[in-house]
Amino acid sequence: MPLDDATQELVRNKLLGWGAACAPVYPGMDIGQDIVFADGDLAIVKGLSNLGQDLTVALTTGLSADPFNTNFGFDGINAMVEESNPMMVRERVRVSVITLLNKDPRVRRILDVKLLDGRLGPLSADVEADADIATKRTLNVRVAFETVSGDQSALDLGGVKLNV
Repeated sequence: MPLDDATQELVRNKLLGWGAACAPVYPGMDIGQDIVFADGDLAIVKGLSNLGQDLTVALTTGLSADPFNTNFGFDGINAMVEESNPMMVRERVRVSVITLLNKDPRVRRILDVKLLDGRLGPLSADVEADADIATKRTLNVRVAFETVSGDQSALDLGGVKLNV
């Protein structure tokens, strides 16, 4: 018997959790997030929005940067520092994204991980856009996954500056 929308939303929120809403300290610059207040109280995110926020925070936090949970965070930053071969950097970042998502019990399975840097994929018809990606030396990370509630979602980590 299918669940009505209200019951389905309740189940989704129970499976995916809730938490305090966070917003970038300086929009457009990834230098941190801070909690958000609404009507004199903490703003809350639930369900898929909460999972997306939690994964975004984890992907932008270095592995072991949290002294109370040393398993929390993203190891891809180490890959960018330790590797000198651009192909190895991309592969280690990809593996780090997969490892992080596999640690979260709310993620049932990973559907796709794309690393777009303008060098691995075919060139598009827009030559200027391809040249722009290559000159910025950024790695755009996009991951698609399925949650334990059966929802499919995707996250964009955005452009990560590479030093290779």
